[in-house]
Amino acid sequence: MVPPPIPTPDVLKGVDDQIRSALEAFRNACFSWLLVSTGVVVVGLLFELPEIWHESINAIRELMHSCKPERHIPAWMKLVVSLGWLLIVVGVAGEFVADTFVSKADGAVQTFNNILLTEARKETAFAIERAAKAEATASGFQSQIAESNAKAASLTKEAEAERLARVKIQARVAWRHLTQEQKVDIGFALGRFSKRMSSVGIWYNTGDVEGSMFASDIAEALRVARVRAQSPGGIISMRAAGKFSDPVTREDTGVIVQSTGDWDSRSLADAIIEELTVRGFDAEKRTNPSLDTNPIPARVEIMVEARPEGPQGEFKLEAEREAKAKNNK
Repeated sequence: MVPPPIPTPDVLKGVDDQIRSALEAFRNACFSWLLVSTGVVVVGLLFELPEIWHESINAIRELMHSCKPERHIPAWMKLVVSLGWLLIVVGVAGEFVADTFVSKADGAVQTFNNILLTEARKETAFAIERAAKAEATASGFQSQIAESNAKAASLTKEAEAERLARVKIQARVAWRHLTQEQKVDIGFALGRFSKRMSSVGIWYNTGDVEGSMFASDIAEALRVARVRAQSPGGIISMRAAGKFSDPVTREDTGVIVQSTGDWDSRSLADAIIEELTVRGFDAEKRTNPSLDTNPIPARVEIMVEARPEGPQGEFKLEAEREAKAKNNK
């Protein structure tokens, strides 16, 4: 963990600013005294001007007239010259002293700036170090996030695999069932037999609740088609034991449809099988033995046997599509 940054108090910044201002004010004052001293020197030199002027006039006269001019210097001029020399001496001394203080003041300001620069560099280095530690910590967090994402993806994959396993189990044991939409569709498809059939008998094995519910679905679909379909009834079928040499036989599964030899009966039986088959339900036609045509020629018998092993309905269709897609690859 990176320690939290320690903020610099505003008081320290204010103290630094005051120290800098004081040093700069001292340097400016010294520089002002230097300017004053220079001005004094200039004034002193100006005071020398009358004497220089007087001497220059005399020299010109001497050259022009070849005579010796008067060398008398007025008293006031002597006083002015003396004062000028005094001012020059004072000004030069003042320049020396002021220049010394200006140099010291510049050095103090420069030293203070160097101290502040060093502190700033230290703070910058500390900030860079903190940033590097923060980046390392963030990199660690990113690694943890990546690891967590990988675990989440693995868990999601496992959950999806478990869901698919549950779906497959559900597909193998789910009851056969026609939705209301499927009943309506089947009814429309079989509507042409509404006036051609005398009756349809629907049966299931007594005690088979799943078969009973699916038989009721089929009956409701036929009634949508306005075909005379009886309410499903349960039957008890007991098979006698065979001989020791007889082959082992199994009970029928799925939907068994029987018809008479009548054309309408056979057509309706085939149509019922087709409507159930295209929706993923096992259905087949039994022709041996066929129904007796004498009592009721246009009759069909539907026997809903035990549920077949494996998926039925939409689950079966989905499995067939997946198998077909896998074979096509």
